[in-house]
Order: sequence, then structure tokens, then C-alpha cells
Amino acid sequence: MNEPDHEYINPNYVQPTVIKQLQQQFAQQDSIQLRNFLNKECYDELAKPLSKASWKPHAVFDLYAHYTTTVKEISTFLTSKHFLDLCSSVTGTKLKHATFQTLLFKHRNYTLLNDELREPPGIAFELDFTADWKPEWGGYTSIVSGENELFRITPTPNTLTLYKRDRTIQRFVKYVNHLAGKNMRIVVRGNFPNSQARSGKFGGDIGF
Repeated sequence: MNEPDHEYINPNYVQPTVIKQLQQQFAQQDSIQLRNFLNKECYDELAKPLSKASWKPHAVFDLYAHYTTTVKEISTFLTSKHFLDLCSSVTGTKLKHATFQTLLFKHRNYTLLNDELREPPGIAFELDFTADWKPEWGGYTSIVSGENELFRITPTPNTLTLYKRDRTIQRFVKYVNHLAGKNMRIVVRGNFPNSQARSGKFGGDIGF
């Protein structure tokens, strides 16, 4: 996969009028979900290596239990100028690079809130590659401030979530229970370092 161009991204999301709408929504709500973010061919190109990837388990009992892998195609896309430019346009913040992990969650996997896992303030994102997930299985990402849940990121394929995070905001992945069976959640979770953020009203999604 060479340097991606805008054709990898759903063309509706690069239209000037839509970009303006996304900017306004993000400015008002401090978060946004872009459903069907990638065109189908690009999504399939990124998802296919995940099905063949070698996943490494990581577990610290009172912190997390999940699997990680590295996929060249995903790394290329998330470090591309076009991805960074689009996210910069939507958030109104100049984003120069992204840090991220490709994670897999299955039965008995989770992450917990803990100061050791506290992420720096800024803009965070999740790009989901999960198919056919049901809410009752757990495995969703909960965005919280103190004891208050601000919103949830429900596993939905080909969905990019962007949100602002200050020092009070954390995220965790709900324990995946036995109802999930052999199903797996696969998500790329990351941050844009050195991006400035404030917290506010959360919510909202756009899909094409």
C-alpha cells in the first residue's frame, strides 16, 4: 500500500460543504463519529491483513487484558498526509502525527481505569474493524469523566470516532462476556500528541 490518496476515504467526507458541517459539529460537541469512513475497497484492504495477523497477548490483572498486532497497511494509512489533513480539518487543530495501537478484544478481555493508563490531554481517535457485534456482549469503549459516562463507542465496522480529551477524561473497554462466544472486537485506538483540547458537550455522528 503506497501513500493513500483521498480516494481511500469516503468521498462524501472530503467535500468542502461536508467538511464545514463536520467542523461545526465537532466544535459544538467535542466529538464526532464518521460512519462508513473508508470506501469499501480501502476498508477491505486494511481489514484483510487483520484476519491473518499474529496477535500477541498482553495482560496485567488490574489494568488490562487484550491482544495487539502491527499491520503495515494500517500504519501507512494512519500516518498518511491525507488522514492527518482530514482529521485536522474536522477538529480545527493542526495534527502532525498519530500514535496508535491495533487491539483485539475477545471473551475475558477488558481495560480498566487506572492512573497508570491515563492518557495525555489532546485529541483521541478510534477506527473500528469489528463486524457483527452486539451491545450485550460488552466490549464497547466508555468515555468517562470522574464517575460520569460522557458517551460510548459501540463497536461498528468502518467507523472513525474523534473526540477531545482533557486531563479529567479517560476511556476503558468494557469486559467482554461469555455471550460474545468466539467473536472478537478489533479496533485501532490512538492519539494525536501535542494537540490541545478542552472538554464540553459530547455526542453526535454522521454517516453516508
